[in-house]
Amino acid sequence: MKIYKTEECDKCMEEYLMLEKGQQVPPRLTWHFLTCKECRTNVKLLVKAEKACEKTATQQTDINNQTIQNILKQLNMKTVNKKTRKFSMAPWIIGAIVLIASFICYFFMKTSATSNLSIYTYVVFAIIIAAYCAAFIAGNIELFIKKFDFLENI
Repeated sequence: MKIYKTEECDKCMEEYLMLEKGQQVPPRLTWHFLTCKECRTNVKLLVKAEKACEKTATQQTDINNQTIQNILKQLNMKTVNKKTRKFSMAPWIIGAIVLIASFICYFFMKTSATSNLSIYTYVVFAIIIAAYCAAFIAGNIELFIKKFDFLENI
């Protein structure tokens, strides 16, 4: 199956548009743009359009502008109206107490018949504890980020 020039150009332009800003253009695309005048012209026009958009995007607007003030008020109202999730340790403490109680009950009720399986039971207990800790961290990740400022260094 022969790929016609327009199909190849379409694929190359699509691949070029999928690149991130500042990402290096692959050699295959560079070669195509060097050999295809139409694609090279399109890329130059895209670069010019991007530069023109950057100029308008960097223009500063007066913060006292009424439109900006209205937008800020709406954003503030949405944040105030948004329900904030309250952090409660009660379910986690209850869960931990149940886990500890079940472990203690197992050790008191353990018989010699189950001693052969004790290594497997300990592995299961370790997995349960690891899953409990992972669920705690995953469920309260916002608290950890805000409390310890993990995003501050990024």
